[in-house]
Amino acid sequence: VKKSGYRVHRVSYTAHNHVQVLFRMYGSAFPNVFPFVIFNVLLTFVVAYLKDNNIIDLTFHSSVGHSFMGLLVSFLIVSRSKISYDRFMDFRRYLAQCYRACREIGQYTSVYTFQTQTTKAREWHR
Repeated sequence: VKKSGYRVHRVSYTAHNHVQVLFRMYGSAFPNVFPFVIFNVLLTFVVAYLKDNNIIDLTFHSSVGHSFMGLLVSFLIVSRSKISYDRFMDFRRYLAQCYRACREIGQYTSVYTFQTQTTKAREWHR
């Protein structure tokens, strides 16, 4: 299927096969991230090799990185919670609008049929 010059693929997966989801080419960020993963692994091996052979020590001996990552993770958790809460409030507002519309339908029906004197109308108005 072609739309505006881009090829569109349907993304489908099974929740039981995580490997298929991770290594999928369409609908995944893995092909874009994979070069960075390879670079990170190679850099880690180089730093470990240099340290093990006593050439140079490029490791960090402070916990600043861990505290910074903790700050980032907490920010992401708070952001995710806010997004979930905003979605909840949006759907709560939509549900309130539905209830209001249903109540107004009942009120309008009652007003418009108030002068009707059939037995079914009288029974409905009770």
